Amino acid sequence: MSGFTRAWLALREPFDRRARSEALARAFAAALPANACIVDLGAGVGANMRYLAPLVRPTVRWRLVDSDAGLLAAAGDLLPRDRTIETMQIDLARDLAAALDGADAVTASALMDLTSTHWFDVLAETAAHRRLPLLFALTVDGKQAFAPADEADATVLAAFRRHQHRDKGFGSALGPDAPARMKSRLEGLGAEVRIAVSDWRVGRDAPAMLAAMIDGVATAAGEAAPDRLAEIAAWRKRRHDAGARASLSLVVGHQDLVAVWRSPPPRSS
Repeated sequence: MSGFTRAWLALREPFDRRARSEALARAFAAALPANACIVDLGAGVGANMRYLAPLVRPTVRWRLVDSDAGLLAAAGDLLPRDRTIETMQIDLARDLAAALDGADAVTASALMDLTSTHWFDVLAETAAHRRLPLLFALTVDGKQAFAPADEADATVLAAFRRHQHRDKGFGSALGPDAPARMKSRLEGLGAEVRIAVSDWRVGRDAPAMLAAMIDGVATAAGEAAPDRLAEIAAWRKRRHDAGARASLSLVVGHQDLVAVWRSPPPRSS
C-alpha cells in the first residue's frame, strides 16, 4: 500500500481526533470481550490506538499492523506504557490472514478507501464468520469543499477523485465509494451497521494543514489529468495565495462505521 510520512500523520492527527465519532467508538468498545485482542490495520504511529485506548478496558490487548517498520518503531515512543501492545510489520494486501490470526475485533483509521472491493470482501467475510466487531474511522466519502470557491475547483477536484480510485497497493481503490460499499456488504452478511459523519473542518487558522491539502490535491489531480497541468498549477497558486491571506477554509468529507453481529453465524451448506 502507499506509505505516509510521520510528519503527515502528525499534522493530520488533531483533525482526525476532532472529527471522529465518539459514540461509534464507544459502541465498538461495548462489543468487546474483556480480554479482547484488537487488531489495528494500517496502524502507522498508533493514532487510532491512542484515541481508542481510554474507551476500552485496560485488559484489552492490541496488535498494531503496518507495512512501514519505521512508523511502527516510532509508535513505540508514543503509545501508552500500561497496555499490552504488539506490532506486526506485514503487507496487508498479501497477508491479511496473518494480521487477523487470533483477533477478537478489528479497527482501522483512514485506510478503507485505499483498499479494493475484493480485499474488503475478504475482510468482511472473515469478520462475519468469526463475529468480529469492526470499527473503521475516517473513510473518505468524496465531499471536498474549499471556501471561497474557485473557478477551477470542479476540474481539479474531479481529477483528484479519479486519482482516489487508482491502485494504492490493494488493486483499484474503493476511494469515495468505500463507506456505501462497506455498509452494503456488511449488512448483506448480517451485521448491524451504524455510520456517522466525521468530516475534517480545516479553518483559516490552520495554514500548514491547508497548504498540505492544496499540494496533495494538486499533485494527485495532475497525475490523473496530465493534460490540465497548467490549469492545476494556476489553481494551486491561487489557493496558496488565499491561504497566505488567511482567507481560505476547507471541509473534507469522511465517515466512521461500526459493525456488530447480533445474529448467529450462517450455517455452512
